[in-house]
Amino acid sequence: MPSSVVTIAVERWVYTLFSIACVFLIIHEVNYFSGYFVGLVPSDTLIELFDITLEANLPTWFSSALFLLCGVAAWWVALGLVSPPHPPTPSPTGGEGEYKVVSLPRMRGVQIGCWRIIAVFFLYDWVDDMAQIHERLGSFIGDAVRDHQIVNGMLVSVVREFLSYYWHILFFPLLVTMGLILLILWFNLPNHTLRMHLFVGLSCLVMAVALDYVEGLDWFVDDMRQQYASYGLSTPVVHHLLRSGEEWLEMVGAIFILAAFLGTARELSTTLLLRLK
Repeated sequence: MPSSVVTIAVERWVYTLFSIACVFLIIHEVNYFSGYFVGLVPSDTLIELFDITLEANLPTWFSSALFLLCGVAAWWVALGLVSPPHPPTPSPTGGEGEYKVVSLPRMRGVQIGCWRIIAVFFLYDWVDDMAQIHERLGSFIGDAVRDHQIVNGMLVSVVREFLSYYWHILFFPLLVTMGLILLILWFNLPNHTLRMHLFVGLSCLVMAVALDYVEGLDWFVDDMRQQYASYGLSTPVVHHLLRSGEEWLEMVGAIFILAAFLGTARELSTTLLLRLK
């Protein structure tokens, strides 16, 4: 049966993806500040196509694809922990061969479960990034509280006193849980380089969430505007810098996490075989 093998050079992929993220950031900032300081405004279509703070454009597609790749890579690692790295044993019936069923140590079973959970989480992020699920749910909660559709006393008080975007209330427990699971996996990565990649990637995602929280603080943005007013930076510029930093850190974080996941799959000598029936 004819077959083809696709070899993935992990380092080359990571450098390429990081370069693409930098190109998107440079084009985005040039488009914005050329119009703000110089008055050279490209067409709105060109701005929207490369604006990393908007949706339904090239940077959004790129960011969503990174989360999809992270989810696939994490599931790939889980498969590598389940399947033995050696070739299949001969089948007594004369077939192509079968893998032996291996009794896994308990901790390996925990690792497999963690990798699968992380894979599902990143696959959800892939959908969320395209459909804006967390923003829409946050807006729904805020509108429901203001319109008195939600009467739960504790939830109403939390929402009304919360100073930033409401989606943080809903997704903060999930993000903390995923961070703890990634921390468990961090201790079990094969080498220091992969642990460093995962640490940098997770740090970038944490900073991206923190910037998103800060962006929703009106008092903080006003304070920043007053501090940088002498440099000619208005409130929209401060918002722009926060949003740009958040989205770019999200891309970079996903790239480094992808590097850690692919590197782990490589260390496990995992070969992903897809067979259509």
